[in-house]
Amino acid sequence: MSSRTSASLLALGLCAFLAACSSEKTEDAPDASLPPLVLPDGGCVPRALCPDEFECGEMDDGCGGKLSCGTCGGIRECSEHVCSECVPVTTCESEGRVCGKLTDECGDTVDCGGCDTGERCSDSGDACEPCTPLECGSLPAEVCGEMDDGCGGTISCGCQANYRCEDSACELCPDYGCADFGAECGAVDEGCSREPLFCGECTEDGQSCVNNKCVFCTPGTAQERCALAGAQCGTVSDGCGGTVDCGLCGAPDSCVNGACICVPVTCEEQGVTCGEAYDGCGHFIQCGPACADAESAVIRLVTGNITSGNHQSYDEGHGLRIFRGLKPQIALVQEFNFGSCSARDLRQMVIQGFGERFFHVVQSRSDVVTIPNGIVSYYPIKSWGILKDITLDERDHVWARIDIPGKADLWAVSIHFSTKSEKRQKSIADLVERLDELGIPKGDFVAVGGDFNTTSRTQDKGLAFLDNTGLIVLDTDDDCPIDQSGNDNTNGSRQKDYDAIYTSQNLKDLQTPVVISGAQNLTERGLVFDSRVFTPLSAVSPVKKNDSGASNVQHMAVVKDYAIPR
Repeated sequence: MSSRTSASLLALGLCAFLAACSSEKTEDAPDASLPPLVLPDGGCVPRALCPDEFECGEMDDGCGGKLSCGTCGGIRECSEHVCSECVPVTTCESEGRVCGKLTDECGDTVDCGGCDTGERCSDSGDACEPCTPLECGSLPAEVCGEMDDGCGGTISCGCQANYRCEDSACELCPDYGCADFGAECGAVDEGCSREPLFCGECTEDGQSCVNNKCVFCTPGTAQERCALAGAQCGTVSDGCGGTVDCGLCGAPDSCVNGACICVPVTCEEQGVTCGEAYDGCGHFIQCGPACADAESAVIRLVTGNITSGNHQSYDEGHGLRIFRGLKPQIALVQEFNFGSCSARDLRQMVIQGFGERFFHVVQSRSDVVTIPNGIVSYYPIKSWGILKDITLDERDHVWARIDIPGKADLWAVSIHFSTKSEKRQKSIADLVERLDELGIPKGDFVAVGGDFNTTSRTQDKGLAFLDNTGLIVLDTDDDCPIDQSGNDNTNGSRQKDYDAIYTSQNLKDLQTPVVISGAQNLTERGLVFDSRVFTPLSAVSPVKKNDSGASNVQHMAVVKDYAIPR
């Protein structure tokens, strides 16, 4: 047999084998135990996987070799490809551990708990020791890179301008030129803490800059290249070494290999065993029999007028990091500006600050409407609309009817009232009438949140009117949200109680303490989030310490949690 014939038969055999691997399971050939494939020329493709029931040991791969099926952890023994049962004797108590992790006789990891803020687990795990995490400012200027903070976390420290980090040390950047990189055009990142090196543009007709070289190539348009690749989203090659943008997916889809898809979250993955749960893809699924009264879905509401920079927008990223770290299911957002405020840019803002599964609605920006309100929701938005503010031009209120777990819907309203008391009173009175016209069903929940611009929640006449209608219930000075140090003020200087979430009585009755894993001193009152005082910041990653104190940050975010019966 010629080598060409042998190679062809080998290729045909491999194609048949791969086709068999990708086919649906049948009783004759289950996926996990496909037999070895003997090729016409005498070659052999070995078995790739052990049968599902094989937990350990080795087996013949069908081609003269051995296939490993795994090992048993700890003192478990392998008998006829099955791991023996093991009852662990080692416990945290038996080893005298109060924190950290250990491995028991069965090879399993046992979690002995964590330590409070400002403490670390001792090397032996028998005590929590006082600990002050390192900060970049306390290190020598020449130290850089990612390192242990000494308290179980990590910190990442950069270098000053014109220096670069090499082997955890800052060194002065060489005086690079374009020739050092063989660059004819475009921008080159020198690997230094300074602006990229610009190497000019291509000057001849028909040339494009590809990988910093001038080549004769005409890049394809996004429409052409995306259609050619069959891509609905993401980026694809422009045919000349660059890329074109095929767009973003709408909620709740994610972009996977150029396709917009949504993978449902199962009951098991959510740890839900009764009632209904939301699958993350726009549907509610039944997870078991009706839940007991104590079973609930905790929903976090956050309101935030937390733009920064010079344009009352989220472009700088400080506010988006705060939203991302707080992980709300529903956010009432003020000054909803990002990029050009195009549909694509606003979708990018939601993805960056919340995630791809989140829906959003927002008042359209215009020459007049410059700081619109909006609502972002993990749960499906059934309907929404604008409630005109009769005293203001630059923004109106936005409402949304949201399908949350349980029998009732949540009617959320994102507001931003005037700083003038007289205007605020008129706006609130008119808002009450407009909400009444929506015909909110009895038994549904109502949440009104945002920037009330009040200097006293208990004495403001407009809020008093809103409270007297029975639509929502105001917080008092004794039950309003506070930060970990007890401060309830929410403006940038922490002197005024501008921002709040007020709800209908039936929702207020379901308020539950805010829980953020690793954080202490959080109460049922809710949280005023200030990154400069919140600890530990690792619990709200990717928030940075000065995000709440960045230039021109408007206000602090306000957080409340509610336990909704399933």
